Parts: sequence; C-alpha cells; structure tokens
Amino acid sequence: MNVKSADEDYTALLKALRDALKALAKKIGPKVYAYGFLKE
Repeated sequence: MNVKSADEDYTALLKALRDALKALAKKIGPKVYAYGFLKE
C-alpha cells in the first residue's frame, strides 16, 4: 500500500483501515496469550 497519496479518499480509507486493525489487535491481544497461540 502507498504510504502517501494525493487522493484524499484513498488516504481517508487507509486511515480508517489502520484504525480498525489497531482496535482489532487490542481486542484479540489478550486472548492470543490466554489460548496459548503465543507465549509471553
């Protein structure tokens, strides 16, 4: 994905996607360790 773009719609959608991915990571992070997918 392009980091910078002159297209404002693309930039807004990319920011929304990144924000959603961060929220998802926060939500599933504790469960990843609880169920043993990763070890601390």
